[in-house]
Amino acid sequence: MVAALHLAVLAGPRDLHAEPIPEYELKAAYLYNFMNYTTWPELPNLLRLCVLGPDNFGGALEKLSARTVQGKPIRIASLNSPAQARGCQLLFVTEREAGNMDTIERLLGDAPTLVVTDTPTTPAAAIQLALQNGRLVFDVDLARLRRSGLMVSAKVLSLARSTRN
Repeated sequence: MVAALHLAVLAGPRDLHAEPIPEYELKAAYLYNFMNYTTWPELPNLLRLCVLGPDNFGGALEKLSARTVQGKPIRIASLNSPAQARGCQLLFVTEREAGNMDTIERLLGDAPTLVVTDTPTTPAAAIQLALQNGRLVFDVDLARLRRSGLMVSAKVLSLARSTRN
């Protein structure tokens, strides 16, 4: 319910008969909510939401630059290399970069970075987004969150399709 409220705020006003929200606009709203309902061991003054690989969000992420998470401004960063992922609070790994997950995991170590992907064959991500019957759903790997020192709100976990240890 909380996520739906935030989604409505992010998406802006829409006619009741308007077209469905585009996939990547919806994914951007989910990323924002994941950030908003995650507890980091220590938050810097500026939160980095990073995208590794081609950015298919088409400006939907840029809308987040005007928002805050836990009172901190958000900066969107497009990365060209896994080596640039250090210092990101949330790292979205695109399908093209999913093959680099072992490298990403090695480079990040136990850094407090929430790694999210929309590629189903990417077991190294803490959160995996997926389309199921036309709906955006997500799975959460609690062990990966713990290794990174992150805690995701029970509200978010209750909305997950699945959680695993």
